[in-house]
Amino acid sequence: MEFKGQKIDEVLTEQMLGDFYHFEGNAQAVRLLTKLHFLIDKNGMNLNYTLLNAIIKYPVSSVQINKNSGDIKDKKMGYYYAEEGIFNAVTNSTGAIGCRHPLAFILEAADDIAYKTADIEDAVKKGFISYQQLLFELKNVYTNKCVDDGEKKEYNHAVEKLELYYNKAIENKVSHPEQNAVQRWIIYVQGVLLRCASYGFTSNYNAIMNGSFTKEIISVSHGNTIAYALSDISFKYVFQSKQIYKLEIAAGTIIEYLLDKFTNAVVKYDTDEKLSSLDKRLIALISDNYIQAYKIHSAEKDESEKLYLRLLLVTDFICGMTDSYAKRLYQEINGII
Repeated sequence: MEFKGQKIDEVLTEQMLGDFYHFEGNAQAVRLLTKLHFLIDKNGMNLNYTLLNAIIKYPVSSVQINKNSGDIKDKKMGYYYAEEGIFNAVTNSTGAIGCRHPLAFILEAADDIAYKTADIEDAVKKGFISYQQLLFELKNVYTNKCVDDGEKKEYNHAVEKLELYYNKAIENKVSHPEQNAVQRWIIYVQGVLLRCASYGFTSNYNAIMNGSFTKEIISVSHGNTIAYALSDISFKYVFQSKQIYKLEIAAGTIIEYLLDKFTNAVVKYDTDEKLSSLDKRLIALISDNYIQAYKIHSAEKDESEKLYLRLLLVTDFICGMTDSYAKRLYQEINGII
């Protein structure tokens, strides 16, 4: 092996290392859609450049991340070194060079609305927070976050709607009135945030189109406090709960174990070093699609880039696992029945 005895940071470039240090789901999505999802050829799903550019929320590499820049586009990386050629082709074609594509703002808002509202609905269904607790939080904690009368009016109206739906459920003798009220309220809030996202986009249209807009579109609308409240309540009542902590610890243990095992196996793969019987078996477990992608995209690359792509092969494999499959694989490898 050409790099035997060397440390990884002596072999890979700063950007290659940064891709692993700053793993990002959006960057993985670009990779999945352009290289890993085989339908016809090696170009993944063959999506058009506009669609690909819309999913790149952060048009910077792992060495360009700057969380203190004041521009949301610099907060995380948006593509791996492995997809830098694709990223450049996409942005040069659309004209979104050094900035977000306008549609990325809309996609981001859609994601936020879906996740923020779903988290609250699930929190109530699973008993992390009750209707009374939710109402108390909305009434007493977040009103002072509103920056102007328009935002406060929108926020207060939303809180009133929650109470109204609960009273209606009681009046109509609906079973589980608290849950019914929250479910109806979630639909209402989704409509409010959709309208606010539309306002945020249209009222900042020129800045968005010329690449100078630096924020989320909901954050500059009257829906900002509602969106913030949803996130903060979920964080306090769900993501800081002991139940979730246990799940996160368990998931971290499983992922760390799988990364360790498969990384050790792929380091010698596709080199002149002999693989152990265990490493051969581990590599045999990796999806044929991912192995094929590695072979195609590592052809004629130098040895350092091949090593980088083999390490990406491991992240590709583990990222593609469902929670249940990762847990089952961990148990099977460890002989846990």
